[in-house]
Amino acid sequence: MSGHESYAVVVLEASRVNRLDSHEIEDLIDYFHPDGVVLIRGNAPAFTVEQVRYELERVIPDGVGLHAIAESDPRTVTTDAGTVLIAPNELSTQQVESYLPGDGSHTYVLTEAVSVEIDMIALTASVDGLDPYGGHDTPLTVFSGQLASDYWVDHDGIDLRGLGVVKQGNVKIPCFYLGSDGVVTVKSLAEGKLGIRALTGMGETYAARFKQAGYKTVEDIYRAEMVDLLSIKGVSDHRAEQFTKQSTALVEREVVRFTDDESLPQDVVHIDIETDGLNPSIIWQIGLYDPHADETCAFLQKDSTQKGEILREFGAWLRNNLDGRAVVAYNGWKFDFPHLTEFFHQCAPEYSQTWESTYKVDPYDWVVRERHAAFPSRGNGIEAVADAVGYEREHTGLDGATTAHAYQRWMRNPCEETELDWDRHTTYCREDVLALHHVYQALLNSGRVLSEQNTDRPTDENTQQGTLFDY
Repeated sequence: MSGHESYAVVVLEASRVNRLDSHEIEDLIDYFHPDGVVLIRGNAPAFTVEQVRYELERVIPDGVGLHAIAESDPRTVTTDAGTVLIAPNELSTQQVESYLPGDGSHTYVLTEAVSVEIDMIALTASVDGLDPYGGHDTPLTVFSGQLASDYWVDHDGIDLRGLGVVKQGNVKIPCFYLGSDGVVTVKSLAEGKLGIRALTGMGETYAARFKQAGYKTVEDIYRAEMVDLLSIKGVSDHRAEQFTKQSTALVEREVVRFTDDESLPQDVVHIDIETDGLNPSIIWQIGLYDPHADETCAFLQKDSTQKGEILREFGAWLRNNLDGRAVVAYNGWKFDFPHLTEFFHQCAPEYSQTWESTYKVDPYDWVVRERHAAFPSRGNGIEAVADAVGYEREHTGLDGATTAHAYQRWMRNPCEETELDWDRHTTYCREDVLALHHVYQALLNSGRVLSEQNTDRPTDENTQQGTLFDY
C-alpha cells in the first residue's frame, strides 16, 4: 500500500452467515479482496460457529485466512502490518504480554471477551475484560465482537473498537484495514448488495424466484434473454430492463444510463471537504481539482481557532477562478454543500454570496437518488465507484473517519505528539477529488440508454431466499 502496509479482514457473524449463499460470499471476497476472514460468534450457539466455519472453508479461496475467534486457544497471526492476536477468552496481563512481539510493532487484538455496559441514567460506561491489555510497552488496538463496528473509543489509553456488523437500517458487513502504524480504516458493504440482490429492485422475494429459475449470479442475468426474464413471476418489462441495465454495468464495469438526461455540465471543478466529524465544528481541509488547469490544490486550516481563514481562501479562489463553472462534490447535497453554506455564513460572510450563487452538482444524487444511471460497482462510495471505472488511487491508509479522529485529537491538544502528517492527509483529500473527476468523466462519457415500458404486474411476497447451506 505505497508505504502504508495493511492487513485486511472481513468480519462475519456466525448468526448471520447462513443468510448468505455461496455466490454472495464469493462476491464479498471479490469486493474487499481481504487477507483474512474473521468469524465472530455473535448470539449463535457454539455448534453453529463450527458448522459455519466448515461451510466457509469450502467457499473462501486459497490465500485468504479464516479465523474463528471462538476456537479454544489464543493464537497469533504475523502480517506485514504487525501481529494479530486472536483471543477467544479473557486473558491475564501476563498471558497478553507473552503473545506480544518483541520488536514493538503494533498489535491488534481480536476478541469477544470485552464488553461495554452503558448506564443511560448516569451517562457512564463500564468496560469489562479490557484491563489485561493495559500497561504494555507494545502499542495495542483491541477489537471486540461484542461491539458494533462503528464503536471507537479510547478507554484509559487503550484504543477499543467494535468488530460486529452495524444492524441499524441495512445490515452492513465491515472490512477492517489494519495499518502497520496503528491506523485502522473501515469499509463496509450492505448484505443487500451481495449476489443478485445488488440489483436495485431485487429484494429477497425476487431473488428467490430468480434463483429457482437458475439465475444465481449477476452474470447469469447479464447473459439472459429478455423473454426469459419476463417469464419469471412478477417481472414486468420495466423491471426486466432495469435488471438487465444494472447487470450490464456490473459485468462490463461501465456506467449505463437509464435516461437521456443531459443536465450534467461539462465545465466544472471538483471539491471535497474534511471536517472533525459528521456534525462538524470546523472545516479544516478543502481539496480542489481544476480540470482546465489540470491542477489540484489544498486549502488547509492547521490552527483550529481560526475557522474563517480556509473559507476566505477558498471563497477568494471561487471569486477569481471559477468563471461560471459548476462545483461538483460527491454526495455534496448531503454533506459538503450544506456545511460549506453554514460555515461561510458563520465564519466568512463576505464570501457567502459568492458560494450561494455557485451552481452545484452532486453526481451521487444524479445516479442514486434521481436514477439516471447505474454505477458499475456494488458499493456507491467514491473509492468503490472510482475503482470500478479504472482509477488507481494512491493509497494513504486513511479514510474520512480516521482523518476526522486525527484532527479531533489535534484540536484538543495541539502538540508534537498529536500533530497530523499534513502531507499524508492532503494526499488523501487530493485522491478523493481526482477519483471524483474520473467518476464524473465516466458519467459524461456514458451513452448507453435503453427504452423502458412500465407494465408492472402484481407480485407474491411469500417466497424465501436460499442460504449458504443450500448450495
